[in-house]
Formats: sequence, C-alpha cells, structure tokens
Amino acid sequence: NNKLCCPPDTLKFVESCWRFVFYSCTFTYGLTSLWDEDYLWDTKYCWIGYPINIWAMKEKIYWYYMIEMGYYTACLVIQFFEVRRKDFLQMFIHHVATVFLISMSFITARTRIGALVMLVHDFSDISLEACKMAKYGQRIEAANVLFGIFGL
Repeated sequence: NNKLCCPPDTLKFVESCWRFVFYSCTFTYGLTSLWDEDYLWDTKYCWIGYPINIWAMKEKIYWYYMIEMGYYTACLVIQFFEVRRKDFLQMFIHHVATVFLISMSFITARTRIGALVMLVHDFSDISLEACKMAKYGQRIEAANVLFGIFGL
C-alpha cells in the first residue's frame, strides 16, 4: 500500500519524475533518429512515394515505434494493477486510442507522419510532467509557467 510509504504528493512527484525522464529520452531518441530525414523538415516528404516506396523503414525509426508501443501498452495494462485513480476511465481510453493509432500508422505504412506525431507528443509531455513536478513540489509559479509552455 503506497499510503504507508509516503504522502500522495510525494508519490505523484516521483511518478512524474519517471515520466519526465522517459519522455525526455524518447524525444531525444526520436529527434536524433529523424534528424537526417527530409520529412522532419518538410512534411510533404511524408507522402512522396506513398504507398509504393514507403515500406522501407529505417531500423532506428522501427525501434522508436517499438519503444513507444511498448510504453503505452504497458501503461494500458499496468493501470489495472495499481491503485485506481479518479481518471482511470479517461486514461484507459487515452491509452487504448494511443496504442490503436500507433498500431494503425505502423500497419498502414504511415510511419513517417506517425513518427512526427510521436515526436511532437513526447516534446509536449516533457513540459507537462515538469509542470506536474512543480505543482507537487509546491512551486505554483513555476507550474503556471510550465503549463503555459505546455499549452503552446
């Protein structure tokens, strides 16, 4: 029981720290994996050659997909074994939708645009988790600034 080990805000702070590190790492990996791709800089290249020449996915993009799929699948499953939260249903729907969208972009060979969407979401999740850490650490002014950055 987590209630015995630490206050709720401390536990939430630690969870946000873990997610902050995860999203920072996946964003960095995704950005370095996509850096030399034309479609990172101009999205019209996402569709050039589609669907004929698009099945050739680079290994680093494949692993970006597998890391993201593994993470969101784990999030989907693990919430059934954790203490049930107020937003259980919303997070369940969010994780089902995320796994579905990642899977469908992979299956239908839309991995170029899919990788860009994952990259944008990873970037925004970094500031969201930083905002949560500031809130749980009672740094309300910092939380407000970070939430504003997240909103951009």
